[in-house]
Amino acid sequence: PIVGPDGKVSGIFVQGHDITSQRIAERDRERLATIVEQSNDCVGVASTTGELLYLNDAGQRLLGLPAERIAGTVGSAFFMPEDLPFVAETIYPALLATGRWEGLFRYRHFATGEPIAIHYNVFTILDASTGAIDAFASVSRDIRQKQAQERALAVLSAAEQAAREASHAVQVEHS
Repeated sequence: PIVGPDGKVSGIFVQGHDITSQRIAERDRERLATIVEQSNDCVGVASTTGELLYLNDAGQRLLGLPAERIAGTVGSAFFMPEDLPFVAETIYPALLATGRWEGLFRYRHFATGEPIAIHYNVFTILDASTGAIDAFASVSRDIRQKQAQERALAVLSAAEQAAREASHAVQVEHS
């Protein structure tokens, strides 16, 4: 309140701060978090030391890694042991040199050890103020079903080609 010389309240002082842009930014962050969480693709974030910081629900299902085991899991545990040299000699150097690597690769299922064919897109997250690598993030898609469909199509195509060749041979023989 504003008090006059006579000691009576003569007015009030109200100060406001426009937080519209802050609310918009918060809404946008919430929307992005929802997109990541609801994605069917495996989305993960690891520290620069390789410790897993985040794995969305789709990633937890794909890898057989329950939420309570995420903390403390290191990135190398995600890959087949025989693929680790490729990670060390190709993927990691590409990340450091260009900030990303993308291609076909394999994860390892935590419960069964089964290889999981994936399209792997891994990239660096940079600190906005220093430009230094702050974390590594990946978006990966399970491609096992697609590969199975491609193999089935190849078998059908080969059978069709063999049938055509056999039909042609019979026609030539009877000519």
